[in-house]
Amino acid sequence: MANRSTTHTPVESGHDRFSYELVKRLLGDFIPLDIIKQFGGNDQLNMTRLALNLAGFVTTRREVNEQFAAYLSDIEASHPKRT
Repeated sequence: MANRSTTHTPVESGHDRFSYELVKRLLGDFIPLDIIKQFGGNDQLNMTRLALNLAGFVTTRREVNEQFAAYLSDIEASHPKRT
């Protein structure tokens, strides 16, 4: 089963970041910090970057909305209009 990540927030304040001091305190040696930094960024753990790097499939909200709009168009086109 593939993981999917969808980005919703195009502004910087919408992306959670945590110090590696906090990450080390919470995770201990469970996952080495050098491994986490490869996926989550060097200076701070950027949760968006981590999710995008670990996801098997990535979309943006706009892409999902466009796909859904196309789907609705197909449904509408396949049904005759009532008068």
